[in-house]
Amino acid sequence: MIVARTLLALVLCAGALASAQAQSRLSSLPAAGTIRVEGAGSVETAPDRATVSAGVATEAADADAALAENNATTARLIQAARDFGVPADGIATSRFDVSPRYGNSSSQIIGYRVTNTLAITTEDLGRIGELLNDLIGAGANVIQSVQFSVSDQTGFRNEALGRAVVDARGRAEALADAAEVSLGSVVAIDTVGYGAFGPPGVDFSTRPGVAESVPIEIGPYRITARATVIFAINR
Repeated sequence: MIVARTLLALVLCAGALASAQAQSRLSSLPAAGTIRVEGAGSVETAPDRATVSAGVATEAADADAALAENNATTARLIQAARDFGVPADGIATSRFDVSPRYGNSSSQIIGYRVTNTLAITTEDLGRIGELLNDLIGAGANVIQSVQFSVSDQTGFRNEALGRAVVDARGRAEALADAAEVSLGSVVAIDTVGYGAFGPPGVDFSTRPGVAESVPIEIGPYRITARATVIFAINR
């Protein structure tokens, strides 16, 4: 009897779960008499900010000596960035690492390597090459990349979202025409999400020593948005 009751309870639970899942799937479907579409929109603008990833790597037989040399050179880098015009809040440590160096044997430590990498952000995009030269002149021997971005994306996101809604209406009208019905008013609307795609950054990590001679051309920055819109159908 106990086994039978247990089996009955399991069957009822499974049935309730299946019913809930079915209701969830149905709730994601458009209501009767509506058309549900997703639209996409994008806006392109010029980047107004660049972040240079640069730093110092030092090696010495003693960890304290490697750290002391690194600290001194990093201080010169920070000062060079400040002299260039980068504000204090535009300079941040992105990576700091102290690691042993091994000889022929993995158990034989022959020295230490200290790496301090800075993220230096500037809005003076026309002088990126000059900033790189100043950092290298101050002792930077790790130049990893230059990445471009837009500091305030709010207005561009809103514009892209508006274009996404217009795109959704166009898609809905095409569906309505194909189905030979009349498109009604908006029943519901929701934002699916945003995206941001900057111009290709300059990666120096695999090409050490070329930062001084690489010309930097800045491409457009693209901001995207997607929206789901449900329209009524006028019969």
